[in-house]
Amino acid sequence: MINPFRRIPAAVACAAAAAAVLGFIVDGAPLAAYAMLSVAALGGAYAAWHRSRAHQRRLEALVAQQFTAVEESLRKSRAAHAGKIAAVTREVERLGATLDRVAADIEGLSGDRARSAQSAENVDRILTAVDKLPNHTSRVVRAWTRTLYAEMEDLLALYRDIDPDRSLPLLHGWAAGADLARFLYNEVTANGSRNIVECGCGTTTVILAYALKANGAGRVTALEHQPEFAEATRRLLADHGLTEWAQVLDAPLTEVKAGGATALWYDYSGLPHEPVDLVFVDGPPQDIGPEARFPAVPVLFDRLAPDAVIVLDDAHRREERIIGERWSEEFPGFTVEKHRHDYGTLVLRRGVGG
Repeated sequence: MINPFRRIPAAVACAAAAAAVLGFIVDGAPLAAYAMLSVAALGGAYAAWHRSRAHQRRLEALVAQQFTAVEESLRKSRAAHAGKIAAVTREVERLGATLDRVAADIEGLSGDRARSAQSAENVDRILTAVDKLPNHTSRVVRAWTRTLYAEMEDLLALYRDIDPDRSLPLLHGWAAGADLARFLYNEVTANGSRNIVECGCGTTTVILAYALKANGAGRVTALEHQPEFAEATRRLLADHGLTEWAQVLDAPLTEVKAGGATALWYDYSGLPHEPVDLVFVDGPPQDIGPEARFPAVPVLFDRLAPDAVIVLDDAHRREERIIGERWSEEFPGFTVEKHRHDYGTLVLRRGVGG
């Protein structure tokens, strides 16, 4: 197989130098190292996915878009920062060999576990390469690199498990990260969940539907108050051939009783009446009001299965942590788990250990 890195060496080198320069200009060495590793990881992602012909065109467009953006930024800053470009380019060259090994081993993540272990060892080598940087910078780069490796591993694991015939929806930005998506997929397939309620809709609706398809039974019902998001998710489900496994209900916000008070939450009158095995809470958004996601458990409590699982996204935010604490205090019988996903995940399991 032709190594895709041989076809874009100049672009990778230019992008790495540009990203490092821009990072150095904005925030010195810490951001320079961060930006440099970001570009190397993007190249690694390209190599890892190159094997799949179904994804090749999309990935080439993504890489080209990223390189074009970086090169444009470099063009604007070149005249004013020519000296810094030369200094950071030398640093890029010094770490180049190690970065190439990391990129090559990221491709190996789609192979066996032995190659994955080798990738982990090479990530350690890149961490060693930044040991001579100031302590704070080293800690930042170490933490970021390990996070990046974990996210790549989660993403590739999802593709291996699901084996979709087309690219999965985006797993970054406003969408759930690969770590949470993989967790949801494994949760459903391992526990045999059948009736799933999702508060909000999007990428995770597709992932949950794929999990139910793997199980051979069940349905996701997503509640969404914004018609444009609901329609976009329906198109995603149709594109992936998953309409049998998921539905998105137009659920305008309405007044509900929760926690002894009145709050705005989804119109849930269209939900199925079967016991709910899993509730994934990723809405409503914060701008609806304080603790906007709290009503999910009080409203759905009487519908929960004896071994129901509640998954709350964005648990790194203070408001979501308060919501989780209120749920566990006001509704006994749940155990609480905290997962260090990108945005933080809180999991309440009913009937465990009791």
